[in-house]
Amino acid sequence: LIEENKELLELVKNARIHSGISCIFKRIKPTPEGKAQYQAEKRELDNIVRRFIKDFQREIKERKLGSTMTGLYMGKRISSKDVHRYDKRIFSRKIAPENIPDMAVGIMIDCSGSMYWDDKLEISKRCAYITYAFCQKMEIPCFIIGHTTDDSKVVIFDVAEPKSLDGKDCERIFSLIDVDCNRDGYALRYCMEKLDSMKANTKVMFVISDGQPNHDGYGISQGRADVQECVREFIKKGIQTITAGIGDDAMSVKSVYTQDASPRACAQFLDITDLEKMPKAFIKIIKNYLQ
Repeated sequence: LIEENKELLELVKNARIHSGISCIFKRIKPTPEGKAQYQAEKRELDNIVRRFIKDFQREIKERKLGSTMTGLYMGKRISSKDVHRYDKRIFSRKIAPENIPDMAVGIMIDCSGSMYWDDKLEISKRCAYITYAFCQKMEIPCFIIGHTTDDSKVVIFDVAEPKSLDGKDCERIFSLIDVDCNRDGYALRYCMEKLDSMKANTKVMFVISDGQPNHDGYGISQGRADVQECVREFIKKGIQTITAGIGDDAMSVKSVYTQDASPRACAQFLDITDLEKMPKAFIKIIKNYLQ
């Protein structure tokens, strides 16, 4: 393990529920199947990425231009189109354009065995690629981590980094496979600590899962309490979490990350079953964070 990974994993171990749980850290190797899938799907997915960028740039443009608030009872500027109003709300003022904060994004993908069913992992990989490619084009630092287990150990897959070491990170995304169980909170804390160490004004953790925590002494109730505690802890540090669900399991993910939690201290939910609609929904959530 490189020193950064060792330091982050030491911080994860401070969580009582993960005491005694060790971790295997692996760098994903592009597989022939992953390379072939990337080449086969790249063109279609890049069309979605282009629309993603276009919508996001439109939002940035609106924020940079600023706007005008009209219909005010008092002020220094009279709005010519409102001078005939009977309620005397004839004043207006300029709203200063906002600076667009720099961002950093982390993506965490559940690679447990249950992700095999209903093509959940395949949809997850496509969603991760779209988000990662968007961030690369917009020069937003972004990393991707996959996670599963190997008997009593957590396995963390290093899939993609903000600056690719060999230019094959996109192939690594499509080389992910479903493996064993999942200890979501362990992997989430690792990702949160990694994201927290990055320099950015706005930090977003994007979690893709089927909402079924399952490991030694770690079921739905333990997983729910663990991930919600983690989300609350890192909201205080300025990291917002978006949790994504797929198809019939989407509500399971929403339940694990939001059930009985305060709206101000829990993850935002996003259904990514239809990838064509995902970018606009993602931007809508990001817009709220930027306000």
